[in-house]
Amino acid sequence: MKKIVLIVLFTLSSLLFYSCSKNEEVIEVSDFSLEGTWELVEIYRDSGNGVSTWDSVDEGYEYTFFADGSFQSNRFTSCFSGNYTLLGDELKLIYDCPGFNTQLGNTEDTFIETISWEANTIILVPTYLDCTEGCGWKFKKTIIP
Repeated sequence: MKKIVLIVLFTLSSLLFYSCSKNEEVIEVSDFSLEGTWELVEIYRDSGNGVSTWDSVDEGYEYTFFADGSFQSNRFTSCFSGNYTLLGDELKLIYDCPGFNTQLGNTEDTFIETISWEANTIILVPTYLDCTEGCGWKFKKTIIP
């Protein structure tokens, strides 16, 4: 009788343990697709006091990534397109306008961002800016190809 009670308790404990799961959607690297349109929705900032926050953005700029490695963006007024590569956690954006220079950091037409993603958002952290206190941009996928 004692063995049966122990077996039943063990079985119930195992079922409870394995049936619990997180509600967070996890995207495997192999399932991630950059293709589509992404809109800037939040900016990560630290005012220098050690308190960092994600601040909402109204009408943020967009990137549209295509399967052929090209992209379009309304981030800058003097250049709207280029090519991109995604290798691991590095997104390289190369704008294709002659003489294009944004005066951002040490770049002219190439921007390298560290990329991470969760659910339907990506977070880009610039490698070309000096973000001592931290910085980043969160984009939400608005159009899926």
